[in-house]
Amino acid sequence: MVHPQDLQDLRSELLELGQPCLSVYADVHPARPENANGAWRTRIKNALKEIPELREPRKHDPTMEESVLAMLEGVRPDARTLAIFAAEDTHHRLHTRRLELDVDLPVVDLAHGRVEAMYGRPLIAPLLYAIDEYERTGVLVASRECWRFFEYFLGQCEERTGVFSQISEDEWARLRDASERIRSGALKERPAMDRDRVDDRHSAWMHRLHATLAGLVHRVVGDRQIDRLLLVGEDWQTRVLGGAFDRSLRRRVAAHVPLEQRPQEFTPGEVKNLIEPVLEKVEREQEMTLLAEIRESGVHGTEKTIEALQMGRLDVWVLPWNLDMKIWQCANGAVGATREAAERWGDDASEVALRQVVTPLSESLGTRLEFVRGEPEKVLISEMGGMAGRLRW
Repeated sequence: MVHPQDLQDLRSELLELGQPCLSVYADVHPARPENANGAWRTRIKNALKEIPELREPRKHDPTMEESVLAMLEGVRPDARTLAIFAAEDTHHRLHTRRLELDVDLPVVDLAHGRVEAMYGRPLIAPLLYAIDEYERTGVLVASRECWRFFEYFLGQCEERTGVFSQISEDEWARLRDASERIRSGALKERPAMDRDRVDDRHSAWMHRLHATLAGLVHRVVGDRQIDRLLLVGEDWQTRVLGGAFDRSLRRRVAAHVPLEQRPQEFTPGEVKNLIEPVLEKVEREQEMTLLAEIRESGVHGTEKTIEALQMGRLDVWVLPWNLDMKIWQCANGAVGATREAAERWGDDASEVALRQVVTPLSESLGTRLEFVRGEPEKVLISEMGGMAGRLRW
């Protein structure tokens, strides 16, 4: 499983190698007819042919184009997106990296059939898009039979075994028995006084057990740097556990998901299929909430948003997932929606693709990027001028 730190490490490595760097992103989704029989490989070759610098001689070594094409020989990616990077270090040694991601990335150049190839500054914005869009998610599957913990990120799902290993078999047995009593209504059938005594003992024991379980969840969330949690199970049980969480864990709970099959039979693939529609819904709702907040007290439209960005006023910069627009940038780095707006801050403004400068711009100004898609993306483009921002002041 790819970890967010892996992407950050790759980014640091590319920046250390310096420029120029070859960056290639390609749609290689094996389920799409246009990728049958390795057709994606031909599209990458065609894209590389249009970059003459890649064919420059390298003493006795292959050209950069030859090295990258050799890397692709025999590759049969079981992923949606293939990312390739190649650059020389100060000793003229060629470094190449290949990354396969089981998610779609915003590859905006459709001229080569879902291939984006650029030579110069490392094109790392799509990786940052992925980190922003696909938060690392913990999935707790809880039932009267067993509890399991899964981790989901960038389209991959894996089980983290051993999370609850310190809970004894006797405690699991008691939990199963208690759960069955609650489900069956057996406690309600006892006389009121007897039921009260049983309820008191049961509640105290359940409270201690769930406090222990909550502590174990807190540990794995911290160790794995998990951003959000999905609680899968019977409603009463996930609610009780959620009540045992501290504030930091409660903030991470994104949804409660009903359990419809025996959890011990879950495979990671089945967990993935169960949670992806839930995550999609959660993400789009959060994006719509952010856009509503910006309508009330933020800025939107290219000119106003870029001006607020240049002034350092933007806390969050909201952009469409398919980022295919241009802005103007001066030699000193200042930007504007028009040449005139940019040159109020500097000289020699030229038009640039926003996707090529969005990352250094946001970092230099301390602004967090938020990319929206689906219905929020449509709203951002059709009703809010294509970009928006939440203000610091």
